[in-house]
Amino acid sequence: MKTNTEKKIIEAAYKLFTHLGFRNTKINDITNSAKISKATFYNYFDGKGQIFFVILINEVERLRKKIENAINQESDPHRKIRAFFISKIEGMRETLNRFDIQTKDIFLHNPIPKTLLEKMFNNELKMIKDILSYGKKKGVFSVKDLDFTAYVIVKGIQGFENPWVFENKELRIDEKVDAMLEVLFSGLSTNRIN
Repeated sequence: MKTNTEKKIIEAAYKLFTHLGFRNTKINDITNSAKISKATFYNYFDGKGQIFFVILINEVERLRKKIENAINQESDPHRKIRAFFISKIEGMRETLNRFDIQTKDIFLHNPIPKTLLEKMFNNELKMIKDILSYGKKKGVFSVKDLDFTAYVIVKGIQGFENPWVFENKELRIDEKVDAMLEVLFSGLSTNRIN
């Protein structure tokens, strides 16, 4: 359970990270905004990288909810998978832009990123497995090995994340996702997709 001081530090850091960006926010900015001493800050956090990942863990939960909302708005299993991909990519881009995060910022502080990435992966794996199960029950998907198929889909989207999320290219994500899903669904669908 977080103390009031810890919450105050996290809130101050969140506001500064969104206003100044991760790289431009200094420990002094956080302590001044939270109205605490540096010693108090270091009683709770090892540095700005640690507090950054506490905030990102909350962002991962927010992203999970956003993706689930997008999935739940669709009834067709194909559209559910499309909603998963698009809401994930858009949500990740929003988070990175909100904090002005660069790829190097994410992988600079180990081992916290590994934990964060594992949590995201497990969330995504569960969502895709649920969609595949739903599609299988509806007679839309033919899936022999649910766990392996979900794993392949989630790992597959990770290959697209770098150019679509981190390189900040202006892409028509919906068009790219549709092209990718046409390939995927041709192997999963019991009926040909028009």
